Amino acid sequence: MNHIFISYSRKDADIVFPIVDRLRAEGLNIWQDVSGAGTGIPFSTKWFDVIEEAMYLAGGAIVFHSENWKASVPCQNEYDLIMKCRIPGVVLETDRVAADPEDAVRRVHQFVKDMVDTENNEIRTKLVSSAYEYREGAKPAFLIPKTRGVLGFADYVFFELRPMRRIAAKDDYKNANPEIYPFIKKYLRFAGVTAAVRICSAVLIALTVAAAVLMLLAVPKAYKETAEGKRLSYIGLAASEKIGQNAAADPLKAIRLAQEVDESTIKNDSYHTLYRNGQLLLNANLPERVIGADDPVYERIASAEAIRESPLFIAEFTKNAGCVAVTDRETGIRRTVNAPCQPHAFSWSDDGETLLYAAGTGVFAYDACGMGDPVRLWENFGQIERVVFTALDGVRFAAAVTKDGYALLWRLPAHERAVRRSGVNYGVFTEGDTPEAVFIDGKDIVIARENGERIITPTLDGTIQTPCYDVSADGSRIAFICKKDAEAEIVCVSLETGEILAEAHPSYTPTAVAFSAEADEICASAQGCGILKVNVASGEILYGSYDAMYFQNIARYGENWVLTDYAGFCCVFDGSLRMLKDCGAVNYLCVPFFSLTVDAERGLLFTVNRGGANNLGCTRFQLETSEKNMFVISEMQGVDSNTAAAVSADGRYVAFGYPNGTVRVHEEAQMYLAFEFCGLGESVAAIRFSDDGGELYVLGGTGRIFRLKLSEYEIWNGEETMRENWRRLVNSLAQKKNDYIAGLPAEE
Repeated sequence: MNHIFISYSRKDADIVFPIVDRLRAEGLNIWQDVSGAGTGIPFSTKWFDVIEEAMYLAGGAIVFHSENWKASVPCQNEYDLIMKCRIPGVVLETDRVAADPEDAVRRVHQFVKDMVDTENNEIRTKLVSSAYEYREGAKPAFLIPKTRGVLGFADYVFFELRPMRRIAAKDDYKNANPEIYPFIKKYLRFAGVTAAVRICSAVLIALTVAAAVLMLLAVPKAYKETAEGKRLSYIGLAASEKIGQNAAADPLKAIRLAQEVDESTIKNDSYHTLYRNGQLLLNANLPERVIGADDPVYERIASAEAIRESPLFIAEFTKNAGCVAVTDRETGIRRTVNAPCQPHAFSWSDDGETLLYAAGTGVFAYDACGMGDPVRLWENFGQIERVVFTALDGVRFAAAVTKDGYALLWRLPAHERAVRRSGVNYGVFTEGDTPEAVFIDGKDIVIARENGERIITPTLDGTIQTPCYDVSADGSRIAFICKKDAEAEIVCVSLETGEILAEAHPSYTPTAVAFSAEADEICASAQGCGILKVNVASGEILYGSYDAMYFQNIARYGENWVLTDYAGFCCVFDGSLRMLKDCGAVNYLCVPFFSLTVDAERGLLFTVNRGGANNLGCTRFQLETSEKNMFVISEMQGVDSNTAAAVSADGRYVAFGYPNGTVRVHEEAQMYLAFEFCGLGESVAAIRFSDDGGELYVLGGTGRIFRLKLSEYEIWNGEETMRENWRRLVNSLAQKKNDYIAGLPAEE
């Protein structure tokens, strides 16, 4: 096994170096960026080149996390390379290391046992390090071992190269690490070809005559079949790629391509890929109506005046290309909204809360009261001349007028904002037919409905900690942590009357709470005892005795409890607060979580990671087997982490919300993407499936509740069914969008 790389800030050397020396003394091969023979970087070498080489050759990584580490650009570069190479890592907080070095050493040894010294990681390390050496011009001797005989090389090809190919495909190095991926392919090809050549050379003479005869007889027929197969395959792949590329940039052109796809062109391609591309078309923000200059409505829209002033906000184009500055008149807070190029036209809605602006060939809507990103309504339709808000038959629309003489209309959400709020980043949906969400805004407990809300303000001596709260399954009570100075108490409040039902002052600091199934008990993760439990009726407190970890999150798991600590390690406790299982790290590079969602029936844990550019994205974890199913969903070539998660009642689907207002639904068994919606316009604070699974209830960052229809979306696992539904999808698109296509100018 190759060495373990250390990422740290030199300013923390007095904490890091003793731990490193201790680990070396206990037999670990540690690589550290210090000069000197046998320790890391030899004298008189290029510092960064050697660090890069050491990371590509590393079997594991230890990150000494601190404020100094976060402020260090080289440390951030090291972190990026750890993620790109899929190097398993463990994060040690330097403050905790200084307080308890023995615990740090124990965690490192456990990390090496569970995640470094494994067969899969050995294959991964060999693969990446070999590709790196290959890139540097070397051909490592162990790539092609000195094997004698045909059977020896066959064993090498099937039992060494095959697992490495699987690891390369599974870890998706093509997207994660584009610098090394071409050399992984070249290395595997070189190794396979070399082995094959040696096998062939052993039997070449004996088969020369037979091969010549076979080629003379078989080549004409084989060439004809291969050429036809390649032709169909290329057509299918080209159609798939063009549809996928145009779905986001030019949906109407993609629809035309989709209509030309038939069974002969897709039978050699992935039906799932084609089906996914079709879903992109359905979610491409197509305009509600396309109106030509000869339509009477066009003149009405084209002559409408844009609203330049808002009573709530000030909008102005900045000198920097591609930016709109929005200033809150009341607070003076100024936010910068990005655009792909310099904006040239804008208009406010009647209520002064939504900004519509044009930039080049794109139209964007921005909810100035929310915390989300702008929603792209259209792009690449043509040069936009002006944008306005309008109403047709009592329905509100955003409209854009192009220089080619067309008006495009998008329907605006009908949900009204009950109170102007901003920054709602967490909430809990209650059960029942009517969507109702509970969230905390300052000292207010807000019960939000689709077109209204009710507020409870309990009398508290302290501040409510968020997101450390939970709502009972029946929606009758809420539990949260109230903190004053250094003391923290657990409080339970009735959502019906606002009465405080229980106040508990535990001896250990609670960090998050969750109700039992009957809501008669409140369990909490805690620092010092691991877990504690409060009886709501009596106020009695029962403490656990597991103090090896500082737990930060808790979620109910049937009759048991799942807890994760600040580094992402997971444990399961029973109702008596006894630890049933230490599951280890939930993902390969340990990070804290914002909250947890559990599918108790199937034993799956889904994490919520605060949103933003978190490199781990969303994580699925099997609690029974400790299997890690980490997956990252990219958005516009970036990496988004989720802000909310929910599992459907039948356990078939899991939904994720994101900070840019995107909602995605995955089929839970294989994590296929079944549904995507990108038009919410504000951050997702909470999410829930309806009881029948046909709708999603979404709590936005402004406190509004949205309904998303899911009835048109489904995942079909069989290829025949997938093909049939692809045909149905293409026909449906043709039928629904013909009116739009007919109204477009002819393609040149």
